[in-house]
Amino acid sequence: MPSLDITGFQTEGFRLLCEFVTYENFPGTPAEAMERLHRIIITTQGGQMSRSRVMFKMVESMLDHEPTEDQVREVYVLGWAMELLQFVIITSDDIVDQDHWRRGRWAWHCQPGVGLGAVFDSFVGAFLALAFLKKHLGTHLAYILMVESINQELLHVQPMQSWGHMDTAENLKASHAITNEMAVYYQSQNDYLDLYGTKAQNGKEGSDIQGNKCSWLIVEALKNCNSSQREILKANYGRDDQECAEKVKVIFEELDMSEAFQSYKKNTVTEIERLSQLMSQVA
Repeated sequence: MPSLDITGFQTEGFRLLCEFVTYENFPGTPAEAMERLHRIIITTQGGQMSRSRVMFKMVESMLDHEPTEDQVREVYVLGWAMELLQFVIITSDDIVDQDHWRRGRWAWHCQPGVGLGAVFDSFVGAFLALAFLKKHLGTHLAYILMVESINQELLHVQPMQSWGHMDTAENLKASHAITNEMAVYYQSQNDYLDLYGTKAQNGKEGSDIQGNKCSWLIVEALKNCNSSQREILKANYGRDDQECAEKVKVIFEELDMSEAFQSYKKNTVTEIERLSQLMSQVA
């Protein structure tokens, strides 16, 4: 019997996605368009798949037995639908930010033969996700709830809460608290890694300083800097100039923002663990 693990998700789960993108499911599709669809689903690979990993843990905590073969398949399908939706987000994000590198390779819009056609491909990714979901989970009792949740809050954890038919007012309130905390932490960590992470970790060169992003680092720096440091940040942050970016980095070093993030991380993880305990009490 298969189990919920990332290896099975990347092999058996991805096989389900590949088998879905065929002429049988997309009759009349030109060969070039079919090739494009295959390139899109291949591009969904290579990420950290953190959403799917979290989902596996949530399912395991919701079930009082080992998942059945059908349940594992359903979770894998939902997971790959989420990865397709992640493709939508990062593709759009890379175009807007003019980033050229993603997940250790050229960003989708920079790959041969793609260009600004990536804008349309992002829509295709969303349609693929919903079509893939309908193909395998169209008769599931929670199918409509899943689709509505995806439409309302793209890539939010709530579709998974409906999957087990265990949603109540109490555990939805508890899950809302923990997912909000996790979402803020995830974005803050992304902001931190944009400057202090490696290219291997980020899949691209950091650009938040030059891009004038409202990141965790600049927000916290402005809370703690003195008047002189504030003037330097105001004069140099958001400038598409490497020398200006270096001046900002110097201020971040003076404020020891790396250590500040580690302290924030420790406190946040403790809070998430506390909320997780509350979640287990109301599940």
